[in-house]
Amino acid sequence: MTSSERKQLKFIPPKSFVHHDFWYKLADIKLHIDRLTDSAKNINAFISDSERSKLLVEVDCTSFNSQPTTSSSHFNCHGVLLNKNTIEEFKATDKNDLIKRISDGYIHQLFSKDKLDNSSEIFFFILFSYADFKAHKYYYWFAFPVLRDVVYSCPKEQQMLLSHFSEDLLDKFKNQMQTFKRIAAEPVFVYDKSNGAILKLSDLVSHSHRDENFSDINLDDVYICCEDRSVDENLCWLIRQLLGYLALTCPQLSNKDTKFICLRETLQSSVVLHITIPDTENSITSSPWTGWEANENGRFVPRMADMSKVMDPQILAEKSITLNLTLMKWRLLPNLDLDVISRTKYLLLGAGTLGCGVARSLLAWGAQHVSFVDCGYVSLSNPVRQSLYFYEDALHGGKPKAATAAARLKQINPCVQSTGYCVKIPMPGHPVGDSQLEETNAALDQLEELIKNHDVIYLLTDSRESRWLPTMLAAYHKKMTINAALGFDSFLVMRHGTRSASGNPQSVEVEGFKEVPGSRLGCYFCNDVVAPGNSLKDRTLDQQCTVTRPAVACIASALAVELTVSLLQNEARDGASAYYKISNTAGNVEDIPEGILGRIPHSIRGNINAFDYLITATERFSQCIACSDQILEQFDREKRKFVIDALNSAKILEDIAGISDLTCTVDEMIDFSGSDCD
Repeated sequence: MTSSERKQLKFIPPKSFVHHDFWYKLADIKLHIDRLTDSAKNINAFISDSERSKLLVEVDCTSFNSQPTTSSSHFNCHGVLLNKNTIEEFKATDKNDLIKRISDGYIHQLFSKDKLDNSSEIFFFILFSYADFKAHKYYYWFAFPVLRDVVYSCPKEQQMLLSHFSEDLLDKFKNQMQTFKRIAAEPVFVYDKSNGAILKLSDLVSHSHRDENFSDINLDDVYICCEDRSVDENLCWLIRQLLGYLALTCPQLSNKDTKFICLRETLQSSVVLHITIPDTENSITSSPWTGWEANENGRFVPRMADMSKVMDPQILAEKSITLNLTLMKWRLLPNLDLDVISRTKYLLLGAGTLGCGVARSLLAWGAQHVSFVDCGYVSLSNPVRQSLYFYEDALHGGKPKAATAAARLKQINPCVQSTGYCVKIPMPGHPVGDSQLEETNAALDQLEELIKNHDVIYLLTDSRESRWLPTMLAAYHKKMTINAALGFDSFLVMRHGTRSASGNPQSVEVEGFKEVPGSRLGCYFCNDVVAPGNSLKDRTLDQQCTVTRPAVACIASALAVELTVSLLQNEARDGASAYYKISNTAGNVEDIPEGILGRIPHSIRGNINAFDYLITATERFSQCIACSDQILEQFDREKRKFVIDALNSAKILEDIAGISDLTCTVDEMIDFSGSDCD
C-alpha cells in the first residue's frame, strides 16, 4: 500500500457514566473540605470488563480515593476534576483553554517522573463541573484529551491475531497475558515474539531519555498490546491516547511500521494493526488538545444530573437543612463544630411559647435529639403564639402538647429524633396527698431519668416553683442548664453554673470587671431568699396566665438557643467565665475573652419597653434553696422523701439551706428600740 493509499485511522469516542454516589461524595468534600477552593484535584475512574463492546468510563465515590482500587475485572484511568464555585464561572470558562491547560499540566506531571508507574496513567480525562447544592443539580462535562493535529495511518489492512500466531503460540500468549494482568494489572504491555516475553511499557520507555526509547528494539518482533473496546474496524479512544503518548515520548517510532495488538473480547476476535506514527513537532508545552464529550444528541454541551429526583427524600431534606450551617464554615466560622450540636441531646421542660421557639431554633442549628416534657393540652389560644401547633390540634379538648410538639418537629425535619413526655412536674407549695403519692413518685423518677439521659436542660415552664425540681436535679447530675423566663415586656435568659464544668479556662483579668468562673456562677434561685410557693393560689386570671407582649418569647427563646450554641462551641463549654462590671471606670468590654461565637454572658435581662439589654453575672449563693451543697446533700441522702417534704412545705428548703438562720440573724441585727414606732 503506497503512502497515498494509507488508510487514516478513526477512533470511537468513549462514553462517561457517573454513579449517584459520586455526586454525594463530591458534595461532602466540597461542603466540608474544599469549601471555596476550586483548584484542580486528581480523581480516578475505571473501565469495566463487563462492557467490552464499548468504552465506558465510570466514576463513583471511590474515585476520590488517593489510590485507585485494583481489580482483575477492570482497569483504571486517571483524571482531573475542576469544580467551579458559581454557574457563571462554569459557563464563562474557555473550554479550549481549559483542556489545553489541564492536559499540559497532567502531561508535565507525568513526564516529571522517569517512567510510568502503571500504563493506565496514559489514559486520562477531565471532569469540569459546577454543583448547585440548593437545587441538588450537578452540571458537568467530560473531556478525554488527545493530540488534535496528529493523524495516524495504517499502511496495511487490519489482520486477525490468528494470522500472526499459531494456535500453540496463541495459547501460550493467552496464559502469559492472564498472568501478567493478574500480577501487574496494566492495560498496555509489549510482547516480544522472538523470545516469548511480555514486558511492561515502562521497561522500554523513559521520559528522561526519549531519543533512546525503542532504539535497540527490532520492531518486526515486537507487538504493542492495548485494550480495545470496539467491535469493528474503528478503534477505541484508548488507542488514540496511547498513540499520542508514544508520539511525545518515542521519536524512534516516527514514520515506522509498528505492530499493535488490539485486545478485544476474545483473542480470536482481537486484531493486529500496522500503525504509522507521524513525525510530529509537538512538544509537551505546544501540544494542541481536543476531546470534549458529546451528549446523547451529539451536541458538544455540558450535561446536568438532577439528584433531587433520585435521592431519598429524607437524605435530601437532611442535606438541604444542613446546607446553610455548612456554608457558615466556608468564610465566617471555619472552626464551627456542627457535630457537637447535632449529637447533643436537648431536654425542653415546657412545650409552650418558649418551648416551641427554642425547638425551632435548635432545629435550625442542626439539633438531632430534642425531647419535650409538658403535661398540658393544646388550647384554642395556643396556635397563634406557639409555633408548633395548628388549629386542629386544639379541637376536641386538645392534643397533648409534648407529644404533638415532638411529632411536629419530625414533620419539619424527618431526620430528627424527638419524643414528648406527658409528665406533671412536682412543685414546692403544691402539697401531695396520699392518693397522689404514687403518681408524684413516678413523675419524680421519670423526670430524673430524663435529665440524666440528656446533655442540655432548658427550663421553659410558666411558674417559678415548677423550675425548682429540675434546677435541683440538673445541679445534682451536673448538667448544662439554660433558663428562660418572661415578664409582660421583659425577659431573663441565663445559664446555670455547673460544678463539673468540663473546662477550666485560664483566668483573664479585665480592668474594672469581676471574673466569675463557670463553676461558680449562680442558678435561677441564687438571688432569692424565699422558697418558691404556689404562684396560682389566690390569683386572678390575668395573674395566673403568662401575659406578655407576643414577640418577647421569640426574642428570649432565640437568645436561649444562641447562648447554648455559644457554650457548646467554647473550649471550656459550661466552664466559660462570665464578667460583670465592678467599677464606673471599667476598661473596654472588648477585652473580655470571646469564643468563636463571641462573648458568653451569665444572664441577659431584656426590656422591650426601653429596648435595652442588661448583661449581668452573679455568683452562686452558698445558701441557695436549689443548688447549694446543703440541698444537694440532703437529696443525695433522702431522695424521694426530701422532695416530697419540700413539696408539702417549701419552708423546709429555707431551713436546710440555712436561709431561715440567715433571716433570723438579720432580724436580730436590726434595732427597733429607738424608732418612732411604739
